[in-house]
Formats: sequence, C-alpha cells, structure tokens
Amino acid sequence: MVRLLRNVIATQGPTPGNRLEATIGPVIRSPALQTPRVRVRRPDVRVEHLALPALCLICACALALRLVELSQVTANPFYDAAVRSMGRSWHNFFLGAFEPGGRLSIDKPAVDLWLQVLSVKVFGFGSFALKLPEALGGAVAVPLLYDTVRRLFGRGAGLAAAAALAVLPVSVLTSRSDTMDSVMMAFLVGAAWLTVRAAQKDRLLLICAAGAAIGVAFNFKLFEALVPVPALGLLYLLGSSAPWKRRIIGLAAAGAVLAAVSLSWVGAATLVGHKGNPYPIGSSNGTVWDVVFGFNGSGRLVSPASAGKVASAPSPTRLLQRGGQHYGSLLGSELAPAVLLGVLALLLAGRGRSRLERAGAVSLVVWLAIGVVLFSHMARLHQRYVEAFTPAIAAALGVGLAALATRGRREWLRVAATIGVLGFVVWYASYLGRGEPTAVRITVIAAVVSAVVRIVVALPRPDLPGRRALSVAVPMLATVACLALPAAVSLALVRTHASDAGRLALVPPKEAASLEAFLRSHRGTTRYDLATYDPSRVAAMIVDGIRPILPLSSWLGRPLVTLHELRARAAAGEVRYVLTNSAGCKNPKLTRTAGCLPAVRWVRKHGLDVSAQAGLATPLHLYDIAHR
Repeated sequence: MVRLLRNVIATQGPTPGNRLEATIGPVIRSPALQTPRVRVRRPDVRVEHLALPALCLICACALALRLVELSQVTANPFYDAAVRSMGRSWHNFFLGAFEPGGRLSIDKPAVDLWLQVLSVKVFGFGSFALKLPEALGGAVAVPLLYDTVRRLFGRGAGLAAAAALAVLPVSVLTSRSDTMDSVMMAFLVGAAWLTVRAAQKDRLLLICAAGAAIGVAFNFKLFEALVPVPALGLLYLLGSSAPWKRRIIGLAAAGAVLAAVSLSWVGAATLVGHKGNPYPIGSSNGTVWDVVFGFNGSGRLVSPASAGKVASAPSPTRLLQRGGQHYGSLLGSELAPAVLLGVLALLLAGRGRSRLERAGAVSLVVWLAIGVVLFSHMARLHQRYVEAFTPAIAAALGVGLAALATRGRREWLRVAATIGVLGFVVWYASYLGRGEPTAVRITVIAAVVSAVVRIVVALPRPDLPGRRALSVAVPMLATVACLALPAAVSLALVRTHASDAGRLALVPPKEAASLEAFLRSHRGTTRYDLATYDPSRVAAMIVDGIRPILPLSSWLGRPLVTLHELRARAAAGEVRYVLTNSAGCKNPKLTRTAGCLPAVRWVRKHGLDVSAQAGLATPLHLYDIAHR
C-alpha cells in the first residue's frame, strides 16, 4: 500500500499545489514505514530434507538383513509339514491340517500359515518361499514404525526408531524363520499407526480398523498379539481431542471389532466342524476352543515339564542375560538403552508437548512395561514371542536418541544423564560383545565422541562456530553407539544362517531317507504309508512329500486311534507299517505316553519287526502288522 501511494505521488510530480504530497508525503517518508532490507539466506539442510533418502536406506538395510541367503536358513519341519499338507485340499487349507490325511491339525489357527501356502503356490515349495512372508512382514514394519513415531515425536525420532527395528537382532532372527511372529508384529505396528491417525482425525472408522488389525494378528499368534492393547487404548483415549463420550464409544466399538475378528476363524471352524475334522495338537478334547484358550492360553502360564530345555528360567533380568537363549544380545542390547534413553526423554522433555505427544509417551511406557514384566516372568519363552513388544523398544530408543539433540533450561542435567547412559551402553556392549570386538570398539569410540560433543554443544557460547552441525552430530554418534552391537549381532545371524526353528525329535536324516525308500518300494495299495505313535517325528518326511500317515496319538500321548480301529484298518489293507519306539511301559512315569497306548502295545506284540530292512536303529522300530 505504501509503495502504491509513492508511485501515485511520483506521477503527479513535486508541484507546490500537489495536495496529496503535502498531506501524506511526510508520513510515507517517515522511518517507521521504511521497508526493511531482508537478507536472503540459503536454506539449511534439515532433517525433513534428508528423511526420505535416509528412510529408503534404512528400509533397504532391513530388507537385505531379512532376505540375504534366506533359503539356507534351517527350517522348522513342524510348520513346513503343515504347509505341505494344507496345499493338498481346501479342507486341509482351512482347518490347518498337519499331515496329508487331515487327521491332525496344528496347534494354532490355520490363518497362521495361509500366507506361506500362498507363497509356495506362487514360487514353488522351497525354503525361500516358506520364509518369504515372514521376511517381508518384518521389513514392512520398519517404514510403518517410522511414520507412526514421526506423527508422535518428529522425523528424527521416527528415523532412529526405524533404524533400531531394522537391525534389532531378535527381529531379524524371527523374520528369517518360518513362524509368523514377524507378520503379527507388522499388523501390530499397523494397528498403532491406525490408532494415531484415529486420534488425529477423530474418525471412528480408523480406531475400528485398528481393532481389526489386532484381531488379524490374534489369528496369527493368539494372545501374544494382545500385549499392546492396553497401550494403544490409552493412546487413543488420552490423545484424541474428541469429547470423552465419543472416545469411550470409539474404544468400545474397536473392542467389539477386535473380538469379532479374533474369534472369526475359531467360530467358522466350529460351525463347519464334523466328525472328519482334524484333531488339534495340544487340545485335550479335540476342539479348537480348547487349543486356543487352554493349550495356548492358560497353559502358557504354567511351566511345562520340558521348559528348562527350551527356554531360560524366568527372572527379572532374563531379557538382559548373556547366556541361556542369548536374550541379552538378541534383545537386551537395545532394550537397556531404550529404557534408559526413553525415560531420560520423558523426564527432561519440555512442557510444550502436544496432547498427542503426551499420550504417545504414556502409551510407549505402558507397552514397554507390559512386555518386560510379562516376558521376564513367563514360564515358557521362545525368542520369537518377544516380537509382541519389539516395536515399543525401537520406538523408545528412537525417541531417546532424538531427545539428545534438544536443548533446554536443565541443559547440564541433560548432559550428565546423557553421559551416564552412554557410559552404560559402553559397559553393556563390552559385557555382551566379546565375540564382536569390532562392534565393541565402534560403540566405545562413538559413545565417547558423542559425549564430548554433547559437552561442547552445552557450553554457554552463542558464537561457537559449527554449533548447529555439532548438535546434529550428537544424536548421529549416539545412534551409532547404541546400534553398532545389535547390527553386528544381526550380521552374524545372517552369516551363520541362524533360525528360531523348534527343536523337534525327528527321525535322523540318514534313517529317514532309508525309511522313505523302504516305504516307496513296499507301498502297494495301502491308503496310509505309515502309522506312527508320534507324528511330529516324521514331520520332515511329510515335507518331502510322503503320502498320508495315520497318527495314533496327539500331544502328550492322547489317543487318536483305538486298537479296534487299527486292527480293522490293517485287515482292510489300509495300513501295513507302524513306527514306534522301544521305550516300553516299564517306567511308571510313562504310563500315559504314546508308547504305552493299547494300539502300540498290540503292534509290538503281534507285528513283525522290519527295522533292519528299513535302515532304522534304536530306539525307533518299524513293524509290519499285515505280515500274516
């Protein structure tokens, strides 16, 4: 406006009769209305400019760690046998049959393996196709976690969280194994993202979609998927700006959707149930409800007799220990700095945080606390189970690392706490990383340099050259210090083709090959290639494509075939060979095992031992029950 008036006066000229000049000329020329000269500065390279390239690099690293030499990882024959059997028919596919005959099913909902069946149908049955869905699930969770944390705490925290999840050893190990915990984890991160969006947009559909995502995760790994539910509920309840009544209605609707989706497969399997349905492994009465809520529910809270062989003993420090199942290097190497840095970030954060950010902080603490307490005291803990709270670990570590770059009134308290945390990281890396000295040296150097730079940045000198660059260097060096050891452990897992596959009591490979050759040459017209007291022993043979087997028992020796049925099937020519062990029933503790079933005892008494011809050695015996 001022410039326009000046142009008008200039066109009329500085004549004595120029009233406009006489009236407003002095006002326009006053110093108060002079246009200040603006200095044009080059735009700084900030986090938002580098976020996309950095995220692409992180995702590429995550994908490489999960896909490189994937086909050479040790398989889990139990679930691979189920994938092979489920591909035989729609009946086996929907109900999760463990063996081709459909007499026995896996100990989880069949949804757990549907993606693997689809993968082997597309790429062919092989080790790579069996593990591809898990590897992709673990990789997809990385960008999802980035965007979730970014919406709550900023881009820097999101990038650090994504990097932490990408190299977290237990996540890499699980993603390279043929169990579906990584896919479940991806659905949980998706549910967290939907919850954040629901709190931002105040949309009922989004929070219901989050409940549906957790319901799908429940169909993959059952109650393991419910670990983050309280945390996500608090995130929506405290982070949304909607009226309290609307928030409560939204949570109730999401809970209803979660319950409906969670029980969808169980209900459908019950409705289509008939006498020919497979018997779920682990069930005590043959129903899927019992295997879901009994064997995989309350039964997981009671320590089984063999717990000491498959897991470390429960203790408050289980997740930080170096021995046992190596939870310290697989999980504790990030859990310890995540808890310390996360608490530091929460305690030293300013008061200007938004409602959603405060809700995210509370949710993160609750998710971490539930995971640590539950998995530290759980009776039977496999390494893959902790995927239920690995996103919370990575997110807390990312938030803590991003907080190192901020400045506040309590700057020296922040510096002291940072140095203490980095010192603990150095000690813990030395404690765990004896097998990875290079990673330990990187950790020590990065931690020391970042602590020194942090002190320099905190000096009260506004004219300190390069202060901005040093402020960026602090979180970068601290990130290297916290992630050097986990990255080294993950690389070692890839290099050694490690797996979280279960340790089944299988027929030794050499004897299994001899047994398969013997059965093929003596197959005849029988319906079943083999009857066995322990179907899990021949899981690898099912993977290789053996014909239907007749399981005589299920978990803990629960009988599936009576003596009368076995004799009738033998008389009808449906089954000829029976695989048993030589344990017998002399030990009173074995009176309820599969080796003491009436059908097995009858086989030992009346069958012809052909173990030598089949190439078997003790304790396994093969009997011909149709020799007469």
